[in-house]
Amino acid sequence: MVYYGLALNSEGLGGDLYLNFTLMGAIEIPAYTLAVFLIDKIGRRKSLTGFMVLGGVACIVSGSLSPDLHWLIVTLAVLGKMGISASFTIIYVVTAEVYPTVMRIIALGLASTFARVGSALAPQVVLLKEPIAALPFIILGSESIIAGLLSLLLPETVRRDLPQNLEEFDTMLASPRVYEETESKGETGDDEKEIEKIKDQSNDNKGTVELHTRL
Repeated sequence: MVYYGLALNSEGLGGDLYLNFTLMGAIEIPAYTLAVFLIDKIGRRKSLTGFMVLGGVACIVSGSLSPDLHWLIVTLAVLGKMGISASFTIIYVVTAEVYPTVMRIIALGLASTFARVGSALAPQVVLLKEPIAALPFIILGSESIIAGLLSLLLPETVRRDLPQNLEEFDTMLASPRVYEETESKGETGDDEKEIEKIKDQSNDNKGTVELHTRL
């Protein structure tokens, strides 16, 4: 709803409609680039929450300013579009990684179906500018902030094995932060085991070669 609501409300920013719409579209390029960089650096959940809250705050402030501050209103609205565009990209990654393999495609399709309900309601929210000009921005911004805060309830999935069944899915939901504390130790232990395994195989191969030589 926020993504399409901001795109449809370009006229409500005042000034040149075509320039506003162009800026709203152009800001998605750095938004997607930044999202791709951050989801591996700080994680999916923090990136999603940060972008949604950023977009929501920018929308609310933009809608609350005086019409005389036209360029500040447009700047904040474009910043809000950047935040929601980046989060729109990240949410697909998070949704696909959180659900287990046995239901991943079905869950992703179902989540996308419910998301389209928000898309369908977006034009109706934009129409609320008739009684109160700032109301669409306040509604969209509030929804973005609420969704961002609720994203903190999701488990982190970066550098973590994806759940394959419902049992692993429940385990991920029950301990969303455990892997962050044990990841380095686990990886180190796995590497040491792998090295020992290779050494054992190498010794076995040497023994086989010596036996063949003697024969």
